[in-house]
Amino acid sequence: MTPALQPEWDGLPDLDDDDQQDSQALLPDLDELEDAEDDELLLPDLDDLDDPMGAGTAPASDPLYAGAPDYLRSASGLRLGEQAPKPATGQHQRRLDPYYAGMWERGSHVAWDSAQSLRDRCDASSIAYPEGFRPDSKAAITHLRSQPAKLYVAMLSVLDSWGIVTAQQMAAFTGYRQLASPSDQVVMDLFSAGLIQIGRMQYAFNMEELADQHTAYRLVSRRAIRRVFGRSWTSAEYLQCDGGQFRWPMTGYLDRHNILAAEVALRAAESLSACSTVLGEKWCNGQMMFPEDYATISGRERNPIRPDAAIMLRNGLRVLVELQASASAESFNKKIQRYATMMMNKPLDETGLVVVFVSAPAKTSTAASHEYLQRHLYHALKNWPARGEDSPGQRIGFAKWEDWFTPTGELTESFHDLNVVLPAASRVSSLVEMDGDFTPHTGVDLSAPLRTAPVLAGTPWWLRQGDHTPLISAPSAVTGYGSPTPEKHLVMDSGAIRSRVRLPARLRAEGRKTSGQD
Repeated sequence: MTPALQPEWDGLPDLDDDDQQDSQALLPDLDELEDAEDDELLLPDLDDLDDPMGAGTAPASDPLYAGAPDYLRSASGLRLGEQAPKPATGQHQRRLDPYYAGMWERGSHVAWDSAQSLRDRCDASSIAYPEGFRPDSKAAITHLRSQPAKLYVAMLSVLDSWGIVTAQQMAAFTGYRQLASPSDQVVMDLFSAGLIQIGRMQYAFNMEELADQHTAYRLVSRRAIRRVFGRSWTSAEYLQCDGGQFRWPMTGYLDRHNILAAEVALRAAESLSACSTVLGEKWCNGQMMFPEDYATISGRERNPIRPDAAIMLRNGLRVLVELQASASAESFNKKIQRYATMMMNKPLDETGLVVVFVSAPAKTSTAASHEYLQRHLYHALKNWPARGEDSPGQRIGFAKWEDWFTPTGELTESFHDLNVVLPAASRVSSLVEMDGDFTPHTGVDLSAPLRTAPVLAGTPWWLRQGDHTPLISAPSAVTGYGSPTPEKHLVMDSGAIRSRVRLPARLRAEGRKTSGQD
């Protein structure tokens, strides 16, 4: 049995209403924007923001977020070999287990609801609108633009990175426990504006006390974020939300699949001492991981390789997580062949990449089982080399959900060591031990994700504490003017500047404060 959820989430910081009161910048005249075309509502010069973290121009030395400017390389942040901060232990036990808790008795889909379908149902009947819901979509958008952006940015960034999460996972990622309730005003604001959809598991008997625990959120469109908020958000807020990559389509999201992947990543970030950060599906696709080989291997397919998550370990090893609930022989084999081809082109010490297929078949499925998936992986790899640390057979592994996590909510030693079966090598390997022995090639910088991930508000809150403004271009840095200093500048009617001027909160990229600072 899954442990009962606690009424208080002890590991999350206690928030008050003042926590989200950013300094208010003047907003544009909404009357002037009301009739504007969608493209006019986007930030100016968005093409310059398409690749703010250098991902598209990465050199061979670092396939992921490399080629960063000097100010990025010198910015403070986690370095290879350093211990990442962790929240209070046992956080995963305060969330409903998405695998064991009977959430998927009716297949692998959530029953989703959109703002427009809710309006249609309420208009066609005498049903009252939920509390906090805004029936007028234009009024909902106007309201969003006038509110502090912090919680909106955090929630949308999680969905932009991970696609679909449960309400409890949302609270765990952001540190804002209020987002665990779909009736919270922040959630209802985004829902009313049509930016997100809210869904619940389907049961014959819906118990009201479990409703929030069985709720999920998903993003409707990445482009819609900029159409809705327009110029009411600063460039720093947009960068923290989507990293400047807003033109990528919303493809491949599956309800159960994405929720399980997010849970694996959360548990790794919360509990593994070797885990430095985690990345969602958006940030660990083939184009990001293998920018040089992507075009030759992908062929005509748009997204040939799209891991569900990436776990970045302390010394630079990058574990790509592929949740596998079923296996079509053709598609599964094609996916493995592409991973193997990329690994043959790039040795381990240049990329740090290994792949783990985590088997989590639905209990109601008769088409797949752990044994079937493992056997299929073995046959797909048998024609590839299995000797030497650079071979696909030593870098593509398999793990069962039950071997890593128990029904009682305990994390096994196998998970703490990230033990995986290497079918092609016929042995069990610990990825944590592999990371301990791992040394990147001379001149290769594998720490770039550790520095850039804290910019994204979708990164778990305890991994982005502090001020990360040096990672983004402040207006003063773009113009080359620099920040005012006591020696050079005077403020009229108020005397000399006595200390270095600090950017307004909405132009900074700051994570959550530590409990001692709250």
